[in-house]
Amino acid sequence: ESETAASRAEQEMRLGTLLFETRRAALAAQSAQEKVRLAEEALALVREAESVAVAREKAGKTTFLETERARAETAKAEIEVEARKAEQRDAVRELALFWGETEPTFDAVDGPFDAADGTLPPLDDLLVRASSNPDLLAAEAQTRTYEARIGAERAARVPNLELIAGVRRFEEGGDFGFVAGVGIELPFHTRNLDGVRAAEADAEAARLAATAARLRNEGVVRQLYARLDTLRARTARLKGTVLPATERTLALVRDAHRQGKAGYLDVIEARRTRVEARLHLIETVTEYQGVSLELGRLANTLSDNL
Repeated sequence: ESETAASRAEQEMRLGTLLFETRRAALAAQSAQEKVRLAEEALALVREAESVAVAREKAGKTTFLETERARAETAKAEIEVEARKAEQRDAVRELALFWGETEPTFDAVDGPFDAADGTLPPLDDLLVRASSNPDLLAAEAQTRTYEARIGAERAARVPNLELIAGVRRFEEGGDFGFVAGVGIELPFHTRNLDGVRAAEADAEAARLAATAARLRNEGVVRQLYARLDTLRARTARLKGTVLPATERTLALVRDAHRQGKAGYLDVIEARRTRVEARLHLIETVTEYQGVSLELGRLANTLSDNL
């Protein structure tokens, strides 16, 4: 029975790991998609700036150097788009493997890509859920298996009794009689002592390992919970303050460039600042979702939304 429970716990642990790895691959595909969109938006901006530079050159308001610089920026942006698309294809192919597809039948992943709003669930609730983590249950089931082996080894210490019975003919009188005998193995007290001690040592080691795993799991849950709160606050700042500021700056510089009041270098700098802020947001959300997945794995909440 203990071995059956250990086998069941081991199976649940493998299924939980598979679910975690699949969701992490899906997150990587989503993150790659967002970076492709960002690269395409950046390409559209530099193409627009290039068109403005060409028009200004034809009007004699700037030199060919600005136009050539704009064309170089466009070429760099096109290369960036192709690189991001290659990363997305690799991420999609990796995800498809978890679904049993050697060649993907899809090229994108649907679903929200953002940090969660509102408050996190109470830490105490997550710690309670974490106590039923499949990895911990598997370790405890393994401990019970070792403890059951102690009983089996102790039972093996009981000497085997051999009972002999039969009919015997006595030569002197020709009579028949019933005879019986009992055999017992020696030594009596020390038989299988090494086996018992080994089983007890294995069980104690398993108990210590299970206790250490439970303490470590609780510590990591607390750490991830704090990290998640930090990332959510950072996401809010990026969305509420940093990104709007870069959007406003870029819009002002583009208008000034069209009017000849700002140079192309100003446009490049404003665009780069906006792209960096957007990329920072994508990476922060990706980390938030990754930490959330890890926390869900340890707190045994991954399957709640299935």
